[in-house]
Amino acid sequence: MKWHKVTLQFDGPETSETSTPNPFSDYRLEVTFTKGSITYKVPGYYASDGNASETRAASGN
Repeated sequence: MKWHKVTLQFDGPETSETSTPNPFSDYRLEVTFTKGSITYKVPGYYASDGNASETRAASGN
């Protein structure tokens, strides 16, 4: 439906908030949505286990 929230999950390398390379500053995820000539680039973010706001996890992929 138009203007509803979309959640996509991408599994990356196993890492943690304190590892090197740092998942916050050394990785980049950008998703491009295109319809006809209109393109939207949306940044992604690291969320450790995918549910960090609930689990307080500090590592994951």
